[in-house]
Amino acid sequence: MIRISLLNLKMSLPLNRAKVVLLTAWTVTIVVAVFLLYLGADGYTKTKERLVDQASTYAHLIAEHDSFGFFLADFILKDAMEDMTWDDFNGSIKPSPRKDLVVKKLKNHQGRVPSIASFTAVGADGIRRVGIVNKNGTDLSSRTYFKELKAGRDLYISNFEDGLASGKPGIHIARRYNTPNGDFGGLLLINLAAQEFFFPFYESISLGPHVTTSLRDKSRLLIAYPSLDRKIQITADLTLPGISAGEARGVVINTDPMDGLKKVFAYERLQGTGIYAVVGLPISEALNGALRILILAIISAIFLFLGMLAFQEWLKKNIELGDAVKSAELANKERRHLIHRINTVTEDERKYIAAEIHDVLNATVISIKLAAGNIKASVINGPHFAGSGNILRLTEQITNDAQDLYSSGRSIVARLRPEILDVLGLDKAIAEMVGGYNLSHPKCAFKFDCAGEVLQVESDKAIAIYRIVQEALSNSIKHSNASIVTVSLRFTSTHLEIHIVDNGVGIKVDNSSGFGILGMRERAAHIGGIFKIQSHGDHGTDVQILVPLNRPT
Repeated sequence: MIRISLLNLKMSLPLNRAKVVLLTAWTVTIVVAVFLLYLGADGYTKTKERLVDQASTYAHLIAEHDSFGFFLADFILKDAMEDMTWDDFNGSIKPSPRKDLVVKKLKNHQGRVPSIASFTAVGADGIRRVGIVNKNGTDLSSRTYFKELKAGRDLYISNFEDGLASGKPGIHIARRYNTPNGDFGGLLLINLAAQEFFFPFYESISLGPHVTTSLRDKSRLLIAYPSLDRKIQITADLTLPGISAGEARGVVINTDPMDGLKKVFAYERLQGTGIYAVVGLPISEALNGALRILILAIISAIFLFLGMLAFQEWLKKNIELGDAVKSAELANKERRHLIHRINTVTEDERKYIAAEIHDVLNATVISIKLAAGNIKASVINGPHFAGSGNILRLTEQITNDAQDLYSSGRSIVARLRPEILDVLGLDKAIAEMVGGYNLSHPKCAFKFDCAGEVLQVESDKAIAIYRIVQEALSNSIKHSNASIVTVSLRFTSTHLEIHIVDNGVGIKVDNSSGFGILGMRERAAHIGGIFKIQSHGDHGTDVQILVPLNRPT
């Protein structure tokens, strides 16, 4: 039989039953820890799967868009070529009514696709005979598309290159013109401007930062986005075995040579061509949230095991304590003093655990809630895709669970109020805090002012106000470079108004929603208060809290 003392509850428990309790507790701990690890790992895996689906969807959209563009360009080339003759391609370059008519027809065809930057007819000798934009007589015989079509190809799609006629970089689509006996008679050429046809569509589907898009075939990089660097356009080498093997589509994880980031690459062949649309999504950025959740699950599991070890040790101590009590009752008062000392150590341990919950667990839970909110906002504001509804429901569940855990943590921590509040009251406790900052930070002058009839503040409100002021002073030290910080309390018949004002550099907009400020805002809201923070540019920051008070009757 062992005696257990838990808070004010004392009980006796047979040794065998205590072992059963300990075994049950260990079983529950292991099951919960494994479940947490499963949730973290499952979330990480599903996030990775969603990343693959997202990359595949983007690649499909781009493949559909670009294949339609190439098809439309080739269709226009064929249609325009129907009305053209050998002389149009190989006659004199001098102006003539016929050339004016051809130019007019080419302009009409150009109007069908506004992103056509130039429309050019080139003769069998490589000399431009007629076209839209720039002048006739230009020698284009050195261009790859001319050489390829002259060698026998019917259609050629070029790399990303400058347009000699239009001056606009883009992709040239060239179709061979054959004489009646099948000989090479020249070519008709369209330049699809990248900035007008390809890039606007890539931007419209919100690919996000560090996402790269390219058009490739087995041996060439046709175009790379967002890079416009010609060296990168020409030399960027990405090993994609599926493209070399002629697969219609696929996914591979590789390092992007354009920026050195590890990415999930999805590729899909453009219909009717040997060209592939390739989209690379960075892995680290997409998996950061899921990785944080996985890490949190691991940390939670570790804390569960540590807590169980502490419980086991506590139970062991209670067994030893029971023996000590029994011996003390039969022996002398010195053993009773030992029991009291052990209980005191146990209470100190509880206070330490409560402090750890406040400083570590609650901050982590807030981070989880913010991460879930960011995921939810990304899904709502981003393009709709399969599974977005599930993501929203999961993020909502994570947010609710995080809020519940946060509330539980606060309720536990609320049992351990700062002793200085009990001894001095809220106004003197804050004054003491300000004095402490003056001693520990001599480069900055901290001032305190209290006006109005000081009223007794409820326990939960006092703790919250104390912590908000503490966080605001800490932020002033860390970020503002202030030389003067003033804390003002003003009591009225119904409210307590607090101002923490510094003369530092002022808070930046990007930092106004940081975790520290979020914590202050949450504390104020929890006690029914109103929290405001105002930046006065380079002249400092004013943190304001207005808290309703219940005046004693």
